[in-house]
Amino acid sequence: GDQKGRDFARDVAFAADGGVVVVGGSQEVMGRRVDLWVGRLAGDTGELVSATNLMTGHWNGDDARADEWAEGVAIDANGGLTLVGSRCPGECEVPDAWIGRFDATGESLWGEPMLPVATGSFRGLLLDDDRLLPFGSDGYDASPLPWRTLLRRLDDDGAGTWSALPDPPGPDQPSFVAVDAALAGDGALWVVGREVGAAAERGF
Repeated sequence: GDQKGRDFARDVAFAADGGVVVVGGSQEVMGRRVDLWVGRLAGDTGELVSATNLMTGHWNGDDARADEWAEGVAIDANGGLTLVGSRCPGECEVPDAWIGRFDATGESLWGEPMLPVATGSFRGLLLDDDRLLPFGSDGYDASPLPWRTLLRRLDDDGAGTWSALPDPPGPDQPSFVAVDAALAGDGALWVVGREVGAAAERGF
């Protein structure tokens, strides 16, 4: 927009009707906070059909003391959306990693649109039958300790069934951030990401 704020897209998914869903964040007014942004675009022209924050916070940057953004989106067989991302209330060093489920009309399927289930940032998610598999890291930006890869397994209600988080690393250990993941045909979960250490970054 004309304000040239911090607007960004982080993930994209294709709907059964040929439309495109894009998620990210929008700072509509300079100097104010970032709002979650979900846009639906026409698949043939790229024209913006609708945009919303899915009632996750204060739209149009009306001085809400929180930054909220989406990092990943998946569309289920019924056209419903599952989103993951980060939320930083006030001035936070490490945000909350959240997940939310919505029906095809944008109504929240849970008691709250953003369900914080970990500390850090979810970078993406997988849907597998009745399982939700968000992934990311337990740190973000200015987090003082080395970050660890974060993997969660949740059911349809957002309840946790397991959490794969390595033991806390020592102060000189590298940080690990899961960036993408995929499920193999035998059910194995493959994860790729980046290792951030004192030397040059590398992938894992």
